[in-house]
Amino acid sequence: AKAYRETLQEQPLWHCGQLFKWPAQRVPTAQEHRYMTYSALMAGANGLLWYTYKGFGQYLPVDTPDLWEFHKSLLQEVIAITPLFLERRIGKEITLVEENELIHGYIKKCSMGKIAIVVNDSKTETVTAKIKLPSANGSVSVYGEDRKVAVVNGIINDEFKPLDVHIYR
Repeated sequence: AKAYRETLQEQPLWHCGQLFKWPAQRVPTAQEHRYMTYSALMAGANGLLWYTYKGFGQYLPVDTPDLWEFHKSLLQEVIAITPLFLERRIGKEITLVEENELIHGYIKKCSMGKIAIVVNDSKTETVTAKIKLPSANGSVSVYGEDRKVAVVNGIINDEFKPLDVHIYR
C-alpha cells in the first residue's frame, strides 16, 4: 500500500507470493496463500506472480499437490473478479460497527457492481464483525462460498476464521 501511495498510483506494482519452503520452514497453507493474495490486491497490487522454488528437493505440483490444485482454483477466482482490480484506485475502507483491529477491507465499485473484500488479519483468532454496507439491501452473496449474508439496516454480521477472506457482492 505504501508503494502504491508513493508512486502516485502511476507505476505497476506486483505481488510476488512464495509457494515453496526454505530449509527448516514450511510451505504456506492454502488459507495463508489466499489471504496474502487478496491482501496484496487490496493494497493496490495490479499484478500477481508466485515463485515456486524447484530446489532443495521440492517441486510444488509433485510435493504439495493439494496446494497446487488450490493455487489453480485461486487463479480462476481472481480472474473472475478481475474488473474489480482493473480500477486504478484502492477503494473506500469498510466501516465497522464496533472497532476491531483484526478486521479490515475495502468497498469498491466496478463494472460488476459494488464489491467489498474483508479480511481477518489474525493467524489464530476467529472474529465476528458487524460491517456497514449502507447501500446493500436484503442480503449479499459471499463470492466463492455459495452462501448469502443478511443485511439488516445496512449492516452485515459475519464470522471470520483466522486469515479468512470474504468477498461480498
